This record gives sequence, C-alpha cells and structure tokens, in this order.
Amino acid sequence: MNRISHSRFILFMFMFSFLFQIGCDENNFSTTPNEKCFEANNIPGLTGEFTKDGTCIYTHDIKVGKIDILFIIDNSKSMYAEQQKMADRFPTFIDSIWSMDFKIGIMTTDITKDPVKSGQFVTLSNGSKTISNTNGMSKSTISQIFSDSITREETLSCDLHNGTCPSGDVRGIYAANLAVNYNKTFFRPDAHTAIVVLSDADERVFGGNRSGFFLDPNWDTPESLVHSFSRLGKNKTFSVHSIIINPGDQTIPVSQRNTFELKQDFNCRNEQSNPLEGIIGYYGTRYYALSLPKNNLLEYGNLLRGTVGSICASDYG
Repeated sequence: MNRISHSRFILFMFMFSFLFQIGCDENNFSTTPNEKCFEANNIPGLTGEFTKDGTCIYTHDIKVGKIDILFIIDNSKSMYAEQQKMADRFPTFIDSIWSMDFKIGIMTTDITKDPVKSGQFVTLSNGSKTISNTNGMSKSTISQIFSDSITREETLSCDLHNGTCPSGDVRGIYAANLAVNYNKTFFRPDAHTAIVVLSDADERVFGGNRSGFFLDPNWDTPESLVHSFSRLGKNKTFSVHSIIINPGDQTIPVSQRNTFELKQDFNCRNEQSNPLEGIIGYYGTRYYALSLPKNNLLEYGNLLRGTVGSICASDYG
C-alpha cells in the first residue's frame, strides 16, 4: 500500500477544492467595467467599447499624412451656382481624404474686404476660421459647415440684385499670397498645402492682358506665390488645383491641342459670359500656369503639379 505524505495530501486537497469551485460555481467571478474604457470616448480619434466577455476594445483613428487645404472662391456676381456645385460634391471629396490629417480654410477672390485683405480666412458657419478632422468632428458635420460656408451670401445677394456686390476684380493669387504672408500658422511645416481655386475669370479678370488690370509682380503672378511658399521652408511643398475656363497650353500649336489640358474651352467661355449683365467669362491662364507648371516654376522645388478642371462641368468630382 502506497502512502501519501502529509504535505502532498494537503496540496492535493487544495487543488481539488479549487478546481471543484471553478467547475461548479461559475458565478463566483464577475467583470466590473473599467471606467477608463468609457473615458476613451472623450478623446478625439479614440473609442472604447466592451465586448460580451468583458474585454475593453480600444479603437484609434490613425491619420496618415498631413495636408492643409486652402479654398479660394470667386465670390463675384454670377458665381453662386458654381459655389453650390462645389458644396454638393464636397462629401465625396472628404471621403477620399478622411484618412489624412487635414485642415481646411476658405478665402475669396475679393481682396478689398476684411478679413481677406489681412490674410485671414472667412468666418465659417460654426464661427471658426478653419475646420479639421483631428478635433472629433464627424464627416457629416464638417461637410455641412463647408457647404454653408462655401456658398457665399454676398454672391447670392449680388445675383439677385439685393445688395452691394463683391469686387469683380478677381485676385485669387493675391489672396493666396496674403494668406501665406500674414497667416503663416495655417501652413504646417510638415504638411503639404493644396490650393483649390474656383473662378470663371483669370487673375485680375484678364490675366494682366487688359489696360487697367495689370498684374502686381509681388502679389498677382504665379512666380510671386512660388516665392512666398519658398520662404516657409525649402521642404514646404504646395500644389494648385484650378476649376476654371480652360485656356489650353498657349505654347502648343492649335492643331495639336487635342486633350483637355491643351484645348481651349470656347463653349465654356461663352456659357460663363452674360454681356447683358456685364458678366465676362475669361480663360484662367494664370491659374492654369500654377496647376500645370512649366520648368521655370518647378525649378524652385516646392511647387508640385496639380490638376485642372472645368468650371462648366456638371460635377466637380
């Protein structure tokens, strides 16, 4: 007969009792929710959720890449319909950049008015100057703020002859220069800047090609904007995306202009013009030069190739 030592017997009975307790009394163990799991929901980009087994699952919204987006909107007479088209398409646009860390500001081409002439952005519908996806705002909230802010009340009033019209001297490049020179905090050193210009005219309406509307070399030219960005740092990049009346590349023979980038859009120019209302559509030559830059602009190293879209398109996608 084998004998079991006293110490081994006690150990055996302890383990047996412990296992028995686990097998027969499952209610002895309970999970108490940790308050920190719920507190995570108060942190932008972080959520905490309990599973059925009492495990806290943390989900972190990671942003990949930084981009500062400056919209420069022609707010002169007849532009309200185009502003509305941009507002309508914005939810799709924001879906495509949601994974990035973005910041958005809006300026108008009327530099005679505050706050634009001081380089500040227009006040958005929620009272702020910029909107971002890093402060806990939802896509729908940001889209609504943008839509309410990009459609300019002063443009609608002018269209309806109910108020004083904004300046018809369209100066989108000047406005961008004002922002870069007097609102530097918007342009983060480690973020790419995308400038989106919406206009059915050119800089100073005629691109500097009409008496009385000459370009200021320090404010109105593509070169001046490239120089402004170069002062933000040698690694600071930007691109310009123009929704305009396409002028085509004037250095290419007419017979070879067979793509959208090269071909003048005569029909769009006529569509955007209304002589009876004093409205003149004009090719966006200076904006085009920034969006599809030549070597003289690219050699500075901070301007990247952008895109050109038609302001007469039914969808600004």
